[in-house]
Amino acid sequence: MNQKRDYDIKVKAVEEFFEGSSTEELALSYNVSDRTIRRWVEKVEMDGFEALHDARGKNGRKPSDEKDALIELQKAEILLLKKLLDLKRGC
Repeated sequence: MNQKRDYDIKVKAVEEFFEGSSTEELALSYNVSDRTIRRWVEKVEMDGFEALHDARGKNGRKPSDEKDALIELQKAEILLLKKLLDLKRGC
């Protein structure tokens, strides 16, 4: 499913909620949980319909880039701690 279609479905579901449909009815109709419907409604109430756009990956980095950077930092910390331990032991 593409992002435009996802957005359109979310908007339609939230509009139906505002027209009186229950979250349970909408969850069955759109094959999502009622919690998901409530989250969509909360987003719209807080920030308007634009908040329903999928913003994942919009910061220019792949999600794995951040993980890779963290792993490299942890490797450097381990090496530093090993060197400090060696110094303390007098090696």
